[in-house]
Amino acid sequence: MINKELELNYEQILDSLDINGISMIWNSSEFKLIFDDKITDIIEEYDVKNQTLEQLMYFIHEEDKKSMLSFFTKDLSRSYIDREQVQQRYKIKGTRGNIIECILIGKVIRNNYKYYFIGTSYLFGNLNEKYNDIDSWMNNWKKSILHKTINSIIQSDRITGLPNKYFFKNTVVNLLKNLVGNNIRAAIIIINLDNFKYVNDSFGHDFGDLLLKEVSHSILASVTEDILVSRYSGNTFLLFKPNITDMHEVTALCNIIIKSFEEPNIVDGKKIYLTASIGVALSPDHGMDYHTLLKNADAAMYEAKKNGKNECDFFNDNISIELNRTYSLQKGLRTALQNNELYVMFQPKVSLDDSLVNGFEALARWESHEFGAVSPAEFIPIAESSKMIISIGSFILEEVFRKTKYLLSEGNDNFKIAVNLSEMQLREDIVLVEFKNLINKYRINPKYIEVEITESMLMKSFDKNVKILEEIRKLGVTIALDDFGTGYSSLNYLTKLPIDVLKIDRSFVIDLLSNPKSKCIVENIINLSHQLGIEVVAEGVEDKAQVDYLRTILCDVVQGYYFSKPRMFDGIKNIIGKEIRKKC
Repeated sequence: MINKELELNYEQILDSLDINGISMIWNSSEFKLIFDDKITDIIEEYDVKNQTLEQLMYFIHEEDKKSMLSFFTKDLSRSYIDREQVQQRYKIKGTRGNIIECILIGKVIRNNYKYYFIGTSYLFGNLNEKYNDIDSWMNNWKKSILHKTINSIIQSDRITGLPNKYFFKNTVVNLLKNLVGNNIRAAIIIINLDNFKYVNDSFGHDFGDLLLKEVSHSILASVTEDILVSRYSGNTFLLFKPNITDMHEVTALCNIIIKSFEEPNIVDGKKIYLTASIGVALSPDHGMDYHTLLKNADAAMYEAKKNGKNECDFFNDNISIELNRTYSLQKGLRTALQNNELYVMFQPKVSLDDSLVNGFEALARWESHEFGAVSPAEFIPIAESSKMIISIGSFILEEVFRKTKYLLSEGNDNFKIAVNLSEMQLREDIVLVEFKNLINKYRINPKYIEVEITESMLMKSFDKNVKILEEIRKLGVTIALDDFGTGYSSLNYLTKLPIDVLKIDRSFVIDLLSNPKSKCIVENIINLSHQLGIEVVAEGVEDKAQVDYLRTILCDVVQGYYFSKPRMFDGIKNIIGKEIRKKC
């Protein structure tokens, strides 16, 4: 029955099944649960032809029903991509009224674009014994061949053969008790392969699995026998080094591992070069329990990623402070909108043609009840990483429409208000719908709205993002490319992107008068943009000399503290079409 369901070779199924247990297949797309006939040896009234999850749930012990339901409704594609070994403990009510503890172990496979969980349920103990006679069945179980089978499956990573994260955790937890008690130093080291996603995308996951196996051999060859090596998940490995007498031991070890990646890994005749980012947490310095050390090693590893990858970083107080600050801000940001802590300020943009204000850029600000004023440079990345930028972006966009409606009602006409979009807003495919809804709600011509996007955000999904921008532009909204010169800055993109305005980054404007190279770049950007029919805005203008020079080279618009800092709308709502003669 199982072979017929998958239409696969029986050998492929046997890779994850075991004759000592009860085999099963879960087809999540059709909500179909198929059991081996042997289940009737345990539950006589079980109908193997009734392939519903409901039937199994009826026999699951009450306290395990919630976790089992969660297990069967989780996303199988994620487990398949991660190549993880799937495990689930549960209890069932046997035919004799006894309670039997089981462990379900298996993997996810894909066939005909469907995902299946294939696994085996192992029974703990003798079926003739009551569950409350725990000593008896545990002793019998430990002596059985089944114990060896389960240990082998539970403790080993299927792809690399290394101990898996469960074995690693249990071992390290026990070792730390002794080491901490005797004030002996130890280290948890986390190794994450840089840009491994590109390997899977380019060569496939099966190739990636073979490469992970090669990497595991390389790591093992780099360490001494006293070091426990484990594959944690995906492209991440864990090491535990006990009995450290000198910090240089750990530094030397990490340097050896990093150097080992200088040699290519050979898979299917292909040479693959990799690098790794490594994070280290020491006990007792950075924590005395497994979870704290793992968390801090992970934080140090991400610090290594931030610093350019291919390096080793130790956890330190600065990382701890930054982590706590980030966590606290993320927590506060979740309620910032409903607590009215977020608001929008507007910075004027001035036309160099006539020195008149011709619009604003809308900028998000956060005045936290707990933290005070929080810089956008700090809270915007947190909002983006947590997807809170979607709701924040919606709030800002509606504020822009509301203020545009007001300016039009006051008789203003020659202006635009610019609003920044994040890559997350484009990725979620909601921003186009939001624009349409707001246009209908406020009954305004979208030509008064300008969207600012950055080069780097477009590159994450170039073709898709360009299509969305083209649709927004069709509504009548103009598109501005922000921070030009700091990202990819390919001139080829200027011909492919649906942009009307190009904003020169302030880093070029700051030393415009003192750096001939900056001057040359700015002049040529302006000339090229004008030939392509693109308007140019210079950001970060802070003194009159910069304004005068930008005017001589025919820059269209300037924005910066020379004319005005970002201000509340009520303070500048009457300056459209007027001249700002000095700093505000």
